[in-house]
Amino acid sequence: MQPSTILQQSSIPMLFQQFVETNPQAPFVHVPTDNTGTKWRSITRQEAYEQVVGLAYRLHRLGVQKDTKVAIWANTRAEWCWIDMAVLSLGGVTVGIYPTLTTEVIVEQLQMADVDILIVEHEEQYINAEEAFDTVKTLRHVLTIEEGRERVQLQSDRVDQEWYQAQIAALTPDTLATIVFTSGSTGKSKGVMLSHQNFLVNLADSKTMLPLAGKVRSIVCLPLAHSLQRFVVYRAFVEDIEGYFAPSLSVLKETLYSSKPTLLVAVPRMLEKIQQAVLSQVRQRSTLAERLLHRAIELGWEAQVSKAVNKQLPLHKKVQLRVLERLVLSKVRERLGGSLQTIISGGAPLQDETAKFFWALNIQVVEGWGLSESCAPATLNIDGVGKLGSVGQALPQMTISLGENGELLLAGGGVFQGYYRQESSEVFTDSGAFKTGDLGRIDSEGFVYITGRLKDIIVTAGGKNIAPRRIESKLDGGLIHHSIVIGDQQPYLVALIALDEDVLSARAKEAGWVGSFLDWTKQPSIQQEVEKRVCIANQDLASFEQIKKFVILSEPLTEQSGLLTSTQKIKRGVIQDRFSILWQGLYT
Repeated sequence: MQPSTILQQSSIPMLFQQFVETNPQAPFVHVPTDNTGTKWRSITRQEAYEQVVGLAYRLHRLGVQKDTKVAIWANTRAEWCWIDMAVLSLGGVTVGIYPTLTTEVIVEQLQMADVDILIVEHEEQYINAEEAFDTVKTLRHVLTIEEGRERVQLQSDRVDQEWYQAQIAALTPDTLATIVFTSGSTGKSKGVMLSHQNFLVNLADSKTMLPLAGKVRSIVCLPLAHSLQRFVVYRAFVEDIEGYFAPSLSVLKETLYSSKPTLLVAVPRMLEKIQQAVLSQVRQRSTLAERLLHRAIELGWEAQVSKAVNKQLPLHKKVQLRVLERLVLSKVRERLGGSLQTIISGGAPLQDETAKFFWALNIQVVEGWGLSESCAPATLNIDGVGKLGSVGQALPQMTISLGENGELLLAGGGVFQGYYRQESSEVFTDSGAFKTGDLGRIDSEGFVYITGRLKDIIVTAGGKNIAPRRIESKLDGGLIHHSIVIGDQQPYLVALIALDEDVLSARAKEAGWVGSFLDWTKQPSIQQEVEKRVCIANQDLASFEQIKKFVILSEPLTEQSGLLTSTQKIKRGVIQDRFSILWQGLYT
C-alpha cells in the first residue's frame, strides 16, 4: 500500500479492513500455545477480522459509542489488539494501562480518563483491589479476557459485517482514537490524546522513509499500552507482516530462535540484554572464545564503516573477518533466529556499543526518536553507520526546529491534540509547535542528536549549564544499568551508579561469588570496572562536565521500587531524594 493510499483512509479500522480484503486467508499473527516461546497457533487475517467484528458488536451492546473510554489492563497478547480495533471501530477511545502499575496509579488514570469500561486480563487483578476501583465513578462495567468465576468474560457476539462496515464508515480522521499516559518520569502522568489522523500520517511517513520489502516476520513483545508497539501493529496493515506474540520477555531468546524474525522492534534495554547474554555465554566458554568474539565484533563494525564510505577492508582484515564470520558471527546470528535483518530501536537512547554489536552481525540498526505526544516516531535514522548516535531525520510530514534554549520543537500531522482534561496551551509555541522538553542539536543534513532533557539541566555553583543525559549516555551500558549525574548548585559533578542486576548476577555466577547483590557490588573487580568506565567517559568531557566522584548503589533500580517508570526511564527526582545522604556525602 502506497503512502498516498494510507492517507486516503478515514480511520485505522478502515485501513484494517482493506488489509484483510487484500488477502483474507494469509496468516496474520501467531499466538503461543504454551509459555516456552517455541509453539504457535496461526490466525489468518479473516479470522482476526471476524474476532474484531464480533467484539465490536458485543461492546456496542454494552453502550460503547463515539468517545466512550474503554481501558485495557493486560499483558501484550492478540486479544489486546482485537479489543483495541473493536473499540476504535465504534468511535470509542482505547486507554492502555500498563500491567505493572500499582493499583493507586491505575485508579488515578482511570479517573483522569473518565473510563467507562475496564477490561482486565484475569479477574484476580480486579478482585484483589475491588474497593479501590469502586471509587472510579464513571466505571460501569468490568470484563475479563480470560474466563473466571466472578466477572463476566468479554466474548465475540454476532459477526454482522454489514453492520460493522456502517460503523467504520461513520469515522472521520479527527476522531479521537486513544489516550496514552506518559511515563511520568518528570512528574505525574498526563493523558495524551491521539487521533486516527495522527496514526495515519505517521504510518504513511514511516513507510516512505523505511519501506519493508517482501514478507516480514516480527515479534510482538513491547507493552501495547504505549504508542510504539501499537503503532507497529498498525504498520502491519500497510505491509506484508506476520507477528509472533512472545509469551513473555523471559523467553525472548527462545521466541527469537523459534519464530526466526526478519524484523525486531525493541527498546534499548531489550537489545542490551540480548548483547549481554551473548557475551556472558561466550565468556563462560573460554577466554579464547571471548577474545574471538570481541575481535569479530571489532572487525564486523569496521567492515560496516568501510562499506558506508565505499572503501574496502585491508586484505589481512578481510581474511580474518571471513574466518571469524564462519566461527563466531554466523553462530551468534543463528541464536537470534538466523533471519534477522533489521532492528528498530526506540523509547530511549541506544548505547553506541550495543548498536555496533548488531551492526557487526550485519543487522541494520535503525534508531528513532519520538514521544507519546508525537504518536511514536518523529525521526528515523536510516544511515545508522554514518550517523551513529543520531536519532535520524524528521519524518516527511514532521517539522523539527530548535527553540531559543535548545529545546526541540515539533510540528506536523503526527503531533497530538493535547492532554485530556488538562490545560495544554503551555506546551505549544505561539505558532503551534509542540515543546518536547528534549534538548538537542540538528546538523547541516537535518540529523537530530538528543543531548538531554530541559527539566534536568544542572547549573553548577560555577554557573555552568550542563545536560546530565549526555554524560550519562557515556557511562550507561554493560555493567552499568543507569547512572544519575548530580551537581546542581554544587562545585563539581558526582554520580550515583546503579548496576545491571542480570549482568552482575552472571558475573557472580562465573566468579563463584556467594552472597547478595550488595556483596557483589563490593567486589574489587566491580569497583575497578566502574572506575575505569568513569575515567574513559571523562576523557571526552570538558573539565567542568567530568565526574569527580561516584558511588555504587547497593540495590538495583526497578519499577517495583518506584525508581523507574513503566518504560524503564529513571525517576531522577525520586532517586536523588531516596539516596540524598549518599550523594551529599560525596561533597563532604
